Amino acid sequence: MYKMGISVFNGLKEYNLASNLEYIKLAKKLGYEMVFSSAHINEAENAINDLKVCIDLANSLGMKLSLDISKPAFEKLGNISGLYSLRLDYGFTEEDIVKLSNEAEYFVELNASTLTNARFEKLVEKGLNLQKTRLSFNYYPKLHTGHTIEFCKERIEYYHKYQVSVGIFIPSKYQFRPPMYEGLPTIEKHRKENISLVIEELKTIGADEIFFGDAYASYDELEMLKKHQTENILLPVKLFENLPSEVYEIMKTNWVRRIDYNDELIRLSGGVNIKGLKPFNNIERKKWSLTIDNEQFLRYQGEVNIVISDLEKDERVNVIGNVLMSDTILNSIKQGKTITFIVIA
Repeated sequence: MYKMGISVFNGLKEYNLASNLEYIKLAKKLGYEMVFSSAHINEAENAINDLKVCIDLANSLGMKLSLDISKPAFEKLGNISGLYSLRLDYGFTEEDIVKLSNEAEYFVELNASTLTNARFEKLVEKGLNLQKTRLSFNYYPKLHTGHTIEFCKERIEYYHKYQVSVGIFIPSKYQFRPPMYEGLPTIEKHRKENISLVIEELKTIGADEIFFGDAYASYDELEMLKKHQTENILLPVKLFENLPSEVYEIMKTNWVRRIDYNDELIRLSGGVNIKGLKPFNNIERKKWSLTIDNEQFLRYQGEVNIVISDLEKDERVNVIGNVLMSDTILNSIKQGKTITFIVIA
């Protein structure tokens, strides 16, 4: 299961030291292990001093801080003690990287967004210490510049062959980092998608660590990332208004995809036994519609389905809402996999 992380930024007027420290403490309280920071934003003396205070606090709490740094900044700052990993940005040669991986106390963190297979394999040939190597993707402040989920999935699968962990970033909808104020996701489409859908997709593609790129994520957002730390598939669902009370009740239970399945419906087992459910909202069933069979479907009454191909309307089937999911998540739902719905506004 993935580890949870936050980002803190020093040297920006929007983020004072006291707020950064409180944010780190809150994250620890909620079970977060990882902290990401950057030495790029501002190399002013007070920013570096504040960074060192954040590192000390993270270590005292048993958390792990990763610092993104360029070769010029690395040479200027010298050794910074207490780091878990140093994310090597521009300027580092292959010889630098291999040497650090074998001599430094911290992990060497490589850029999963830009590192090619050829260069990574060359580093391995030159003696890269994989036991002290990890990777993480970039986050993308500029609109329309983030990755596709297919790209990230392919890169994660490639690096997992070498048994190295890969981190990835998600945006906050609560507070955006300046100067773009448009979120800090790795994957472009995640910039505007529901956070539960975003997290579940990253679980699906095997991300080892999920960081909030923006600071500061809200308490509810931090909690949501924690809530998804389960083997169950958590699916956000928007229910229609004025539904019978029993429909809301069945949303509170867990469901299992039936062993026999097809390419039109995800048939779910579980829930509660419903009797006398009258027909309502018998409309065309679009992909990702959530439905429940009414009393006219006789012994199938109460069966809940997720529609995965557009279907015609059926007087025996009530459409009760829409599930926020994707083909990425669909492809990961195995026979017998437990599904939990998260009802959202």
